[in-house]
Amino acid sequence: MSLHVVKVFGTNGYSGDGQCSWTYSSTLVDAANRCASAGAKIISMSLGGPSASTTESNAFQGHYNNGILNIAAAGNDGNSALSYPAGYPSVVSVAAVDQNNVKASFSQFNAEVELSGPGVDTLSTTPLAMA
Repeated sequence: MSLHVVKVFGTNGYSGDGQCSWTYSSTLVDAANRCASAGAKIISMSLGGPSASTTESNAFQGHYNNGILNIAAAGNDGNSALSYPAGYPSVVSVAAVDQNNVKASFSQFNAEVELSGPGVDTLSTTPLAMA
């Protein structure tokens, strides 16, 4: 098994506080297409925005139709608004829970959420020596 990592956000999308504020739909679609071309079976995205895009929707539907599992974060605004790409039918929307298996305060919650997993104080991907 191998990973194929594609950078979606660049310096043109950074706000004054150092946080990335936006990217183009075409950039996200290009990243997904590059993953698919590299043989990806799963495209996992920890990103999202408030607006749907026909271009994105069509691209993720195409990848889904070709057997790729698309996964995206439900969102980090702590409300019931849809976030995209997680809001597309062809993308699995994943929310976060805390250590008590309760919805994380920042996690989106809506009818499109299909899975939830640890999102608060999770050390599963951090070596213990670095924690």
